[in-house]
Amino acid sequence: MHPRAFGPGRCAQTMLARAAVVLHQVDAGPTYRLLVRPSFAGYLTSWVRDAASAPR
Repeated sequence: MHPRAFGPGRCAQTMLARAAVVLHQVDAGPTYRLLVRPSFAGYLTSWVRDAASAPR
């Protein structure tokens, strides 16, 4: 996301791994907070961990 369009304090709603999420940029680090419905939390946590550990 381009810094001029998406910066600290901004949020966007999108789909991630078939789950509706809200992505919130907390600071200029950039640090993000990912908000998801509780019923999708376990599924999305597993998906993110799997994606992070996949070989590149």
